[in-house]
Amino acid sequence: MKVAFYLDIDLQEHVALAKRAIEAARAAMPEAEIWHLTTPDGPELPADECLRLDLDGGFGVRRATINSTLSGEVLFLDVDVIVQEDVSDVFDDKSFDVAVTTDIRPGSNQIKYNGGVVFSRNSVFWAELAERFEGLEFRHWHRIEARLTQVADSGLFNVKVLPGEQYNYVPRRDETNGAKIVHYRGGRKKRIL
Repeated sequence: MKVAFYLDIDLQEHVALAKRAIEAARAAMPEAEIWHLTTPDGPELPADECLRLDLDGGFGVRRATINSTLSGEVLFLDVDVIVQEDVSDVFDDKSFDVAVTTDIRPGSNQIKYNGGVVFSRNSVFWAELAERFEGLEFRHWHRIEARLTQVADSGLFNVKVLPGEQYNYVPRRDETNGAKIVHYRGGRKKRIL
């Protein structure tokens, strides 16, 4: 199994987050192969493998395009995600192309899933997302998540839905509620530095 992090900006806080996320993934799943996906001028991270591609387009297109180049069983994670325990057993279920997590944030009914944690064994899913992400920058994260939901629900792929409370938990404070994967998105990032 591969665990892949996409980071193409060399900002100190983001690099520190990525290093912490890689450290946690390695501790929870020592057999996993850690990948850093980035652009030619992206930062250096302590990953087992680094894939650098010169990519055009906004954040969503770049990330989905480079994700589409990895084959096999891959857990794609945001750099503000901490794996608390081994989740490789998700891949024991051979029936899915992609496993997404529910988004437990209140709000938009167009966003059912969160792209910060995606288990994948079908690179075509990412190629489809790259097409749908055209023109979206990182600041359009809500549109990126909505399009992820559209593709996941399109019927083009066998999609397994995992509970966000367990596989993509967003803490309100310092609690983790026994979640296997915790996502420190937004202002929560400082808690893991």
